[in-house]
Amino acid sequence: MIKLDVKGMSINVAWQGKRFKTPEYRLFTKAINKALLGTRQIKESKEPFQVHYKFYLKNYKMTDVGNLEKPLTDILVKAKIINDDRYIKKIILEKFESKQNYIEIFIKGV
Repeated sequence: MIKLDVKGMSINVAWQGKRFKTPEYRLFTKAINKALLGTRQIKESKEPFQVHYKFYLKNYKMTDVGNLEKPLTDILVKAKIINDDRYIKKIILEKFESKQNYIEIFIKGV
C-alpha cells in the first residue's frame, strides 16, 4: 500500500483545454513525487494488474471520484511506480468523507 498525504486532483483542474497542464497540476505532481520518494517501482512486468485507489476527502460531496484517477495514474507511470497504465486490467475507485485529504493506493496482479 502507498499512502499519499495529498488531496486528489480532478482531471478538470489538471488541464487547460486539451494540451496545457495547469499550475495546480504542476504543484500536484511535485507533491506526489515528494510523497513517493523512496518508493520502489512496484509493477515492472507487462502482466495485467489492478490498481485500487481510496481517496479520503474533505470535500467529499462535491467530488466526482472518476475525475481523480487519470492525473494520479499518469504521475505514477512517470514516477515509475507502475510500468505502463495500458496493463491495468481493473481500477477500483472509492471515496470517503474525511477530516484530512489523503490517498491510499493498492497495486496487485490479477
